[in-house]
Amino acid sequence: MALGSFNMVYAKKILGIANVGVMMSTGNLVAIFVAPFFGRLGDKIGMKLGILVGCLIYMCGPIIFYLSGVMNWGLIGCIFGACFQYVGFSCLAGMLQAIIIKQAPPEARGVAGNVYSGALNIGSFFGPIILGAVIEKFISPNINLSPKNIYKDEAQTILLHPALDNLGIGTIFEELIRKFSENTGQEYDND
Repeated sequence: MALGSFNMVYAKKILGIANVGVMMSTGNLVAIFVAPFFGRLGDKIGMKLGILVGCLIYMCGPIIFYLSGVMNWGLIGCIFGACFQYVGFSCLAGMLQAIIIKQAPPEARGVAGNVYSGALNIGSFFGPIILGAVIEKFISPNINLSPKNIYKDEAQTILLHPALDNLGIGTIFEELIRKFSENTGQEYDND
């Protein structure tokens, strides 16, 4: 789950690395017990509606992670976010696998389920590696992409990196467009 890997990076900033494992393990543990309930729910309300429910639950996770950082909810907030994300993901994964198996001919249902499972595991294996390489390449400790100021001292008197605001986002977006235009040979007009 590549987004889970992103949450680990974000949670490390909020919690410190020691608590990230607790957060991720708790999310997985909750998903183990809740997934069968969502499987039954999908059987009752239909798989397509169940996938929508899973997406909505999954999307709550990053929102809760963000709020955990902004509102200083700490470990409890991050665990809560991880639980939403893992429950939503297990709901999606189970329902998608059920749809795939249902669509396969009876003699190929085992293969279809295992191919889906294998693809999911490949994504779970390579996703964090790729995302880690991207984060390492493009994110520097000298860049602050959060909505909070980073101070050099505990008393918060010496500003090290200012928070990212709307003007900063606009500047970053403008630079990305300029770089894209340079790389593709297109002209960039600032007017």
